[in-house]
Amino acid sequence: ILSVGRDRTQRIWDLSTKNARPMQSRIDTQGTYTTEYSSDGKRVYIACYDGHVRVIDAETGDAIEKWQVHDGSCNTLSLSADKQRLLTCSWDKTAKLLNAITGEQIAVLELSAGAYDCCLSPDGKLGAFTLGKVVEIWDLEQRTKLGVCEGFNGESMQEVQFSPDGKRVAATGAGGNACVWDVESRKLLASLGDANQKASALCFSKDGKLIATGGAGSAT
Repeated sequence: ILSVGRDRTQRIWDLSTKNARPMQSRIDTQGTYTTEYSSDGKRVYIACYDGHVRVIDAETGDAIEKWQVHDGSCNTLSLSADKQRLLTCSWDKTAKLLNAITGEQIAVLELSAGAYDCCLSPDGKLGAFTLGKVVEIWDLEQRTKLGVCEGFNGESMQEVQFSPDGKRVAATGAGGNACVWDVESRKLLASLGDANQKASALCFSKDGKLIATGGAGSAT
């Protein structure tokens, strides 16, 4: 298990041992946001406050690569299913699509506002971004915005996820219900949960039939 945090460290927990103690490594940055493993589990990608994506050797904790991706903080990263492409977003109103092996920039998307979170569709062709109270859906192959998902009633959305089949997208955030939209039409399909739970994170089950939300000390 890999964890990263605002204490500027990343820790890898070996669960095969009886007493799972972390291999701790300090990241040379102001702090970190999200992380993902490569397909072979040997590399770790970390989105950092300073606008970099850092690539870490998962076995040693040593830095392998340091890519300057954004002028503002690199808020989130999302790897494609084949782990070949990497999508990032920032408060600088851009999203970047990178080659996950070399760090080479494939595309730059000019968003309408700073994005808190992003995710790639299961087939890697679409990107979804939370910008304030809306979700923008982009065609990454054509570099065009397909449309906007609206209907969130809270302060601002945070996390966004595609369903496993790529046909729906869900998002949640501060002081509002989790919302589910049809990707093709951008029509609001459902508003889930109680706004008072202040869920800031969500995930789909593997079959796409359930959604779990979490925040403020509870999960639903």
